[in-house]
Amino acid sequence: MPIRLAALFSLFVSACGFQSAAIPDEPEVSEPELSEVAQPVINTCDPVNYPCDPFDRFANGVCQLICGGDGYCLEYSAVEYAWCARHPDRFMTPTKYCSPDGDPMWPTRCLPGFLP
Repeated sequence: MPIRLAALFSLFVSACGFQSAAIPDEPEVSEPELSEVAQPVINTCDPVNYPCDPFDRFANGVCQLICGGDGYCLEYSAVEYAWCARHPDRFMTPTKYCSPDGDPMWPTRCLPGFLP
């Protein structure tokens, strides 16, 4: 099993994007490109990869760190709070569980920007 994991890891590492040589048919650029323009835009605050707990007092700080200074943890909606208050200790969806006290207990996600 460790050999398979090592082979899989080396495959992923070798697949990482390294910049290839320029194609010779491309015309020469007269002005040098600025590094800000030449670099691709990468969304570092990918909501799928960074779940957070709105009840955690450090969640907004973690989201700010992940999103590069302007991020926050998405709060539960009023509909979610109301549903959980009426249906304690039940699932709203297969992944959204309400606590026995009637509070939402599932993680939300980090969003870029500032608190609304």
